Amino acid sequence: MLRQELTTGVTTWKGSHNIAKYKIHLYDTLDVQGGESGVDGTIIGKPLREEFYSGSDLTYTFNNLTPLKKYHVFVWGINAYGTVGERAYNSNYTYMQGDPAWDQEYPTVPSNLLGRYRYQEGILYVFWNASLDNREISHYEVVIDNQLYKVLDPPDLGAFQLTVSLAKDINYQVHVYAVDTSGNRSRTAAYHGDTSNKDTLSYRPTKKSIVFTYAQLGIATFVWEFIQTSEVINLIIGEPGTTTKQHVRVSGTATKASVPNLVPRKEYIIELYGTNSYGVAGESTTKQFFMPTT
Repeated sequence: MLRQELTTGVTTWKGSHNIAKYKIHLYDTLDVQGGESGVDGTIIGKPLREEFYSGSDLTYTFNNLTPLKKYHVFVWGINAYGTVGERAYNSNYTYMQGDPAWDQEYPTVPSNLLGRYRYQEGILYVFWNASLDNREISHYEVVIDNQLYKVLDPPDLGAFQLTVSLAKDINYQVHVYAVDTSGNRSRTAAYHGDTSNKDTLSYRPTKKSIVFTYAQLGIATFVWEFIQTSEVINLIIGEPGTTTKQHVRVSGTATKASVPNLVPRKEYIIELYGTNSYGVAGESTTKQFFMPTT
């Protein structure tokens, strides 16, 4: 949602398969209670054929808005049989600010969220990488099993590690989102897992190298051969001659990782190694990588 001027605003969304038309409605914030409203949406004109396809960018502009008044905007898809799709409610992403001068840009989603439970310790290790924002990140909120667990300040080096005591042999859910200094929340990063015994052997993880790299839409992807007896794969990403590095962690069974937020036309040194469930690290390898403009 974007308030363009005091009296105009725009909403954008991604098209879906098998949609004949869309229902869109602008709500007074007082009309919406817990995501529900008794006011029905207005059906907008039939979209162009190419906009039927999943992933198409769709836009609708509202005019004659009341200056400085805040609104909620909801969009539903309707198929050729008249069946209306579900409208998920999230007060953060349906909210339109009243003043176009207000910061309306959400932080990016926290990336590479990973949970790893060490059975012999009874401890869940949670890892993720920092978000980006047009102004400044205020804090991160970590929700475990639908309960707010911790509020964390932004990290110095762009990576988080959090430890949580959890009972053995249960399921768990972790959700993390970033909040900027204007109160805008990112979309939520989610990880679902269980606390069964998945501890690796105590052997040192094997040594492997990055064998393939590519970049698309501003995201770099690194591919390597399978690293044995590894609980977590570690990528340490830094620029030559600097001490500031980004630490990306993925599952020990993974053979690739996607890394956002690298700067185009910059060179990086990528260090790769595995760590087992006893904290023993394997021998690392390094590779130079030049981030192209994509």
